[in-house]
Amino acid sequence: MKKNIAGVASAVAGIAAALCFLGLMAIPAGASVRPEVGVVGQWNQPMCGSNDWERIKLPNTELAVIDSAGTCVSSERYHGSFAVPNVLFNTDWQFPGMIAGYVPTGEPTCASSKDTCYTFPVQQKHDGAPLVSFSSWIAGGYQGNESLDIWFSPVESRHSIAARAGDTELMVWTAWPGVNARSLLGDDVTIDGKRFGIMTWEADNHGQQWRYVAYLWLNAPNGSKGRQVNVSGLWLNPFFRNAESHGWLSSDSWLWSIATGFEMNDNGQTNNIHNFSLEGLPTA
Repeated sequence: MKKNIAGVASAVAGIAAALCFLGLMAIPAGASVRPEVGVVGQWNQPMCGSNDWERIKLPNTELAVIDSAGTCVSSERYHGSFAVPNVLFNTDWQFPGMIAGYVPTGEPTCASSKDTCYTFPVQQKHDGAPLVSFSSWIAGGYQGNESLDIWFSPVESRHSIAARAGDTELMVWTAWPGVNARSLLGDDVTIDGKRFGIMTWEADNHGQQWRYVAYLWLNAPNGSKGRQVNVSGLWLNPFFRNAESHGWLSSDSWLWSIATGFEMNDNGQTNNIHNFSLEGLPTA
């Protein structure tokens, strides 16, 4: 996921997700936590190539687990989990994660499996009430973020990375250790009693421009030591509505994809997402 984003070290990505309802909970420092180094099972496969992916079947969704430049991904087929067992080399803003839907970024997604994933796009004004929940482990010394990355498009038909002008990429960072983004934060917004700083600009990649919006949880567990984070009932609609209220997103846009993963700059080995669920999305 390469994106020319002013500041944040030629940064990447933007997404708005929405946290309302039960929200984000960090396990207090000093709590007894055993990191989940990886997921194991009959179908456990390390993935280190740019075209590798793994289907995960959840009750109402299918997701593609992908890797990104220089990162191995370990996943268990048909379970909402993945881990980073090895980082071959550090590449700014690589994004190993789980993707539901179609992302026009050149990454292997559902589109590369001949539409085996659940129906997308969904018109954003009929986007249901999507809820995301997961637990995660963030390695000590990790530099990057843990985030949701959501893509919207003004058109219904699919398009490539070379034709994504006018798209909106909305991101919520649930943790962002080692990233100096505070100087770039603009307005704050309170959602479910929690404060989020907002970064937004027109991103550009080889002349293709799209709106980037990121919501950063200001009290995220960003210490240098390993941390576990629990996200419970993360309701996406309030973030969509907030972006609309600022003119960053149109209510006529089409929701194309929801991804969950890590934008990694340094380290990240043993990072993992587990107990993942995505509910409340219409599939037609």
